[in-house]
Amino acid sequence: MFRIFGRVFKRNKSNLEMSEKMISSISNYELSTHTDGRPSNTLITKTIFFMIFAGIFLWGAYLLFTAKWQIETPFIEYLPPMFFIFGIISLIAGIVNLSLLTIKVNEKEIMIIRGNNENHIPWDKIEEIRNTITFFSTLSTIVYNYGVVIIKTRSKTFKIKTTKFRYSQLRELFINLAQHAIKFNNIIINDELGWLPAELKSTENIRSGAEVRLKEYSILLRIGGIMIVIGAISFIFIPFIPNIAVLGVVFLFLGPMCVLTAWLGINEEKKKIEH
Repeated sequence: MFRIFGRVFKRNKSNLEMSEKMISSISNYELSTHTDGRPSNTLITKTIFFMIFAGIFLWGAYLLFTAKWQIETPFIEYLPPMFFIFGIISLIAGIVNLSLLTIKVNEKEIMIIRGNNENHIPWDKIEEIRNTITFFSTLSTIVYNYGVVIIKTRSKTFKIKTTKFRYSQLRELFINLAQHAIKFNNIIINDELGWLPAELKSTENIRSGAEVRLKEYSILLRIGGIMIVIGAISFIFIPFIPNIAVLGVVFLFLGPMCVLTAWLGINEEKKKIEH
C-alpha cells in the first residue's frame, strides 16, 4: 500500500530513471539470493516475514482450538483448521524461500539456477519478458513493495519474485533483460509496472502497462470493499467473540485507506491514458 501511495502522490525519480551509461555498461549480469553459499540479508528478512505470519496463524489456531465458545456456528468451527492450514503453508513457504535462486544474463542466454536445477534459456527461444503483479502481490504491498518478472518461452514460464530479492534488484534485472531482448524483434517486452527508463521505451517491441496498473488499483478497490464489509460484520459476533472487535476496527481502518488509494490511483492512470 505504501508503494501505491507513493506512486499516487509522488514519483520517485531516482527509481524511474537510469542513465544511458549505466544501461550500456550492463553486459554479463548476475543476481543471486546467496553469496559464498550463504543467504543474503534481503532473503533472510523476506523469509522472516513468512515465519512471523506462520507464528501468528498457528498461535491463533491454538487460541481458537482451546477457546470455550458460548455458541457454535459453522463459521466458527472452520476458523481453527483454517488458521492452522494457513500457518503451515506460511511455514513451508518460509523454508522453501531460503533455497538458492540465481539468474545469469549474457548475450547468448538466460540461466536460472534453482537449488541444484539449471535452466538454460537461449534468447531465440524466448517469446515474452514481462513485469507484473498478481492478486496476492497486490495484497502484500501493504507490507512491502512487490513485483514479478516473468520470462516466457513456448514450453515454460519462469517467475522471479520479490519474496527473494529487493524491489530495486528486480527492477534492475528487468532493465537488463529488456536491454538484451530489444535486439530480438520476436521478443515482446511488457513493461506493466513502468520500470524501464525513457532510453528504452521508444523501442517498438516494448509495451507500456497503464491498463495493468488500472487492474491493480481495481483489485485494491475490491480488497478495500471486502475489508469494510468484514469489519462491519465482525461487530455482529461481539457477544460471542469479545476480542473480535479488534479485528473489526483494524479492517474498518485499512478498508477505507485501500478504497481511497485505489480511487486516486484509478483517476491518475485514466488521466495519463487520455493524454
